[in-house]
Formats: sequence, C-alpha cells, structure tokens
Amino acid sequence: METNGQEIAIRQSTDIATLDDGLSIERIIARVTKVREIRNRVMKEGVHYGKLPGVAKDGLWQPGIQILLLTFQLNPQFEDTRSFTEDGHIDVLSKCILTHIPTGVQVASGVGSCSTREERYAYRNAARKCPHCGKEAIIKGKEEYGGGWLCFKKKDGCGAKFRDGDKAIEGQEVGKVNNENLADQYNTVVKMANIRSSRAAVFFATACSEIFAEPETALEPGVDEVTTDKPAPTPPKEAKAEKTAAQHPAINQARPPQQQQQQPEFGFSYKQALWDTLKAYTGDNRKAGDLCKELTGNAFYVKLTEDEAKEGLKKFQEQYQQTAVDEPEWHNSNI
Repeated sequence: METNGQEIAIRQSTDIATLDDGLSIERIIARVTKVREIRNRVMKEGVHYGKLPGVAKDGLWQPGIQILLLTFQLNPQFEDTRSFTEDGHIDVLSKCILTHIPTGVQVASGVGSCSTREERYAYRNAARKCPHCGKEAIIKGKEEYGGGWLCFKKKDGCGAKFRDGDKAIEGQEVGKVNNENLADQYNTVVKMANIRSSRAAVFFATACSEIFAEPETALEPGVDEVTTDKPAPTPPKEAKAEKTAAQHPAINQARPPQQQQQQPEFGFSYKQALWDTLKAYTGDNRKAGDLCKELTGNAFYVKLTEDEAKEGLKKFQEQYQQTAVDEPEWHNSNI
C-alpha cells in the first residue's frame, strides 16, 4: 500500500509539473509569429479582415477564421440550443469546440448567440413598389423633368411615371417595418451564431487578439456576415443620397455652376466618398457592394484606387442621380 501511495504521489507530481511547464517560450513565439505571417502573406484586407469603426486593430472576418483553422489543423464542432417564441422569433446559443485533427485533442471552445430579435433580422426596409410592374424601383423624379415619381428602368423598373400626390405611390408604407417572414431568417441566424462561436474559439486557440479585434458583429465591406441568404429588399433613400452626393467633389463637379458646393480637398478620400454614397443610396451593405461592383468592377471599395473610385462616383451621378430626359408621360395608377 505504501508503494502504491508513492506511485500515485509521483504521478500526480509529474502531471502538475507538466501543467506548470505548458508550452515552451520558443513554441509560443513560433505560433504568434505564424499568425502574423499568415496575416501578412496569405490574408487580404477586405476579404479575410478589415477596418472597424473606432477600433485600432483590424476585425477578423469569417474567411480569416477559416484560414486560421486550416493553418493550425483545427476541426470546429458545433452544439446549439434553439428556442422558439410564440411570435415566431428564434434564439440560438451556439458552442464551438475546436479539436486538433491529427491528435483529436480538444484545444479550445467558444460560445456565441444570435436571434431574429436583432434589428437586421427583426425588421426590413420597405420600399415603394410600382403599381404596374410590381418592382421596388420607384424614385423621386427631378423637378426639371416634371417631378412626380418614376419607376426607374436602371433599377429594373418599367419606366412608368406618376404624379405627385398619387396615393398608389405615396400611400405605401416605407422605411423600417416588422419582418413578416421571420422563418426565412432561421437558417441565417443559426449560421450566424455558429460563426460567432467559432470566432470566439479561434481567438482562444490562437491567441490572435493581439493582432485582430473580435467584433460583436463582423460586417465585411460590401458583404454581409452570411452570404448564402438573400437580404430583405431595401428602398432607395433619395433625400439622403442626394445630400451625400452633394458633399463629394466628383459629383459636385458634374452639377450646374449654380448648384456646385465648395468642398475642402485636404484629407478627402474618393474611396470613402464612393462607399458612403452607395450605402446611403441603397441602405444596405451588400447592395452597396453589388452597386460598387457594377460601377467599378470591384465589390470592395478598399481595393480601389482613388482614380477608380472617382470614376465610380461620376458613373453613379450619371446613371443613378438623373431620370430620363424625355417629357413626362403620366400614368393613372387607378386602373
């Protein structure tokens, strides 16, 4: 019995010593260095990571998470709890467990949650629909072309025009409304909870918070967190877009002299101006990215040169800030 006791004591002492030793300093340095090298040599800004408002460090996007999982041979396994409410909402709590693929050893875990009660899922932006074609392509007509409302062909509309005061147009509910199709968001919410839990687990496993920031909601430029589901349709924000466009020199220069506004050039960025204008016009990051790609050939404004962004602003002014120049052909919506 005394011998067995000594063996147990020796074994426990050895285990404690192993825990105390942990990773060697050399291995820790090597792992941190590897993360830095992966960021500098493999990852791309705007794809794997990107800027966050008011944060010095870059945010880590989902493609960046996947690169780190591949680098350290980590397998994410998810356990989620889903709760449904009587009003149709779903709350998802996800736990991600990372295991080392070659050895099967559990490395780290993280939790994340998502709910259809979050603003982006609980509400949608209702846009005006054309009574003729049913497309959400109604914009405000310019006064020099007769005013009224126009079903804009460049937004896949039919070109129909409607007078000011037409109840078929102005009587529609627009702006922020409750999302009546919550079930369409269930799959997205589950994926989003898993993304958030896997991000937390990767930060624990790789100690990369020295390099990257962990945003509460990781929105990539022009691309939403989950790209497999279509976003709710959003209306054009005519007044806000017009105001934003007036603040940018590229658009300002295309206006008649009496409408031009003097703007300071110091510190001005055409790339940021383009992105701000497109977001104001569409009201949605993904739609703004699609429009940016249409105008410049690239959905990520951060990858553009200043000249490319300037040209994109000019194209936006030409294509989306003007209506047709032909005489108004008014339609009676009461048909």
